[in-house]
Amino acid sequence: PRVVLAPADLDGRSEVLYGAYLAGTALAVAGTGMHHKICHVLGGTYGLPHAQTHAVLLPYVALLLDGGLRAVAATLGAERAADGLRELAMRIGAPTSLREIGMRARDIAQAATLVVERVAVAEPTARRLLETAYEGRWEGAR
Repeated sequence: PRVVLAPADLDGRSEVLYGAYLAGTALAVAGTGMHHKICHVLGGTYGLPHAQTHAVLLPYVALLLDGGLRAVAATLGAERAADGLRELAMRIGAPTSLREIGMRARDIAQAATLVVERVAVAEPTARRLLETAYEGRWEGAR
C-alpha cells in the first residue's frame, strides 16, 4: 500500500479511509466470521490490542479457509490468500505473532477452549492455530 511508503500522501490516505468505510459497512451487513470471533475472544479475555490481534490472526485463519478465498488471493497477487496476507503484514511492519502483542504461552490451552465455545472449529484445530500464531511460525508458507 502506497500510504505505508508515503504516509503524507492524501490520495493514499483517502483510499485507506474509504477501504475502512467499506469494511465497516460489510461488517454491519454481513456480521462476523471465524477470524473476527477468535480475535474478540483473545482481545476480550487477554487484553490483546484489537487491530494487532486481527493482523496476526488473519493469515492463519485464511489457511483454514483457503478454498473460499480465491478472489482475495488474486487481489493480493498470491497463489493462496493466506500467503498474500502474511506477505502484506510483513511488508507493512504489522506484528506476526501473538507473543509479539502480549499473549502468554500458558494461556493458549484455555484460549483454545474459549474459541471452541464461540466458533465452529474443533479444539485441536483451534489449539494448533493459536500455538502456530503464538510463535509466528508460517507452516503454510511454501
